[in-house]
Amino acid sequence: MEVTAGWSLWTLWTQWSAASWPFGVLWYNLSAMRSTPSIATFLALVCSLTFVLMVPQMGFAKERKAKTKTKAARVAKTAASVECVDPSSGNKAQVRISEIREGLARVRRAMQKHGVHILDLPAAVRDRHVNLDKFMEAENWCSVYSQVTDIEGALGMTKIDQAFITAKFARVERWGRKVTEPATNEKVGRLMANAAAQLADGHFEKANGLLNNVIAAIFAINDVWRVPAGILDLDDGEGPVSGAEQITKQEVEEGCPVLGKSGKSNSEEFQKTLTKLRILMNTRGVRPMDYKGGEKLAIDLQNYARLAAYWPAVRIACAMLARTNQIEIDLGVVQKRFLRAKNLKESRGLGAVDEERFKELVRAASDQIMKREFDAAHRSLETLLVLVGEPAEPADAVPAEPDDTLPAEPSDTLP
Repeated sequence: MEVTAGWSLWTLWTQWSAASWPFGVLWYNLSAMRSTPSIATFLALVCSLTFVLMVPQMGFAKERKAKTKTKAARVAKTAASVECVDPSSGNKAQVRISEIREGLARVRRAMQKHGVHILDLPAAVRDRHVNLDKFMEAENWCSVYSQVTDIEGALGMTKIDQAFITAKFARVERWGRKVTEPATNEKVGRLMANAAAQLADGHFEKANGLLNNVIAAIFAINDVWRVPAGILDLDDGEGPVSGAEQITKQEVEEGCPVLGKSGKSNSEEFQKTLTKLRILMNTRGVRPMDYKGGEKLAIDLQNYARLAAYWPAVRIACAMLARTNQIEIDLGVVQKRFLRAKNLKESRGLGAVDEERFKELVRAASDQIMKREFDAAHRSLETLLVLVGEPAEPADAVPAEPDDTLPAEPSDTLP
């Protein structure tokens, strides 16, 4: 009975701990103490008891250490990631900071490799990019993640083709007009002429590289990743200069049904288109000021002709043909001419004879407006505009022929 009880207790100890042998030793020493008590047996019993008591404590300590390590790992993992809203799905997701850093480096390498400037991307992406350094410094990783995602999306839709270069040429050319330093202005003009030549030959990659060089010359910064600090200072009176007057493919094809669809032009075709435009402007008596964006288009056309950028120039000439042909002379058009004539008279002044003629024309135009004879009033105001200093003919607002004063050079890098 005693042996059975001892064996049952021994079994219980074995099941209770993986380290079962110390308990066997304790049981053995306890039995020996009962049968043959001695100092040696007593000391062995004490040692066994001490060890048995230490075993659970050792196990518990090990378990606590493991739990502590697991918690520390979980905290470290949480600290290395952030919960952000996925811009594409709108769902929240844990994003590792290391992945955000890697994505940032990846899109920057892609832009440098393909020559896509940050100014080539949509305005929203460009404007937020100005604050990227602040996001990084404040460890606002979700904003950085959103920017990386937007840039990657924009790059995926960017193709350096004729449409891309034509639009970029328009933007960069308008920025270049603000350059006042003579040496830089000369460099910009030469590079733009080279870019126009490459565009005309269909070498879009080379044209893109040249336009990036123009941006570098204008803003003194040779990094496609950075938004130039002076970009918002370029103001043409209607807000920051972001590009030329927008024209559509449809109106280009309406103005030039065949040439507009071909997507290319040369000096001879440009001259024919200009001649057609000049005849229509003088026949209808329509000046660029008469329709929306007309004066901006006329300025762009003058500059593209000077650079021998034939295709960008032809696109504008075709759009102007369409707008000149479609415009309806109404009260708004007539009032705009009235206001222009009044402002020019006040700024330039008139002699006594011209002053009387001015009043006579104003009275005639006013009577015609009262009778809703807008076409007649438009013609009266045409004479009035010439009297106060506007060009003698509407067609004088556009070039008569291409200007070859800036021949293209073979270089595609900054000299």
